[in-house]
Amino acid sequence: MSIPEHKIESVMSILSSWNPVGASAAGVVGSDGYRTEAIDILADISSERTTAKIVQQVISEAFNIDVSIQDCQMPAREIWRVHAGPRN
Repeated sequence: MSIPEHKIESVMSILSSWNPVGASAAGVVGSDGYRTEAIDILADISSERTTAKIVQQVISEAFNIDVSIQDCQMPAREIWRVHAGPRN
């Protein structure tokens, strides 16, 4: 499955605005921003209901941090809108 670039960039922007890794983002996130995490999240989404859990798992594993499911709700809603939007 190929993920449209505009969707990847939109999710990267959502993650960047949310910035779950905080002030240390510059040293932790890497030169591609949240690109890898955006792709991982978009590739795993199957329903709006599971999006927050997917965001929590991807971010927690990628950065070795504990992110609560509650903290993931707002970005997950925005990410779902991107995912569920036009296919191209």
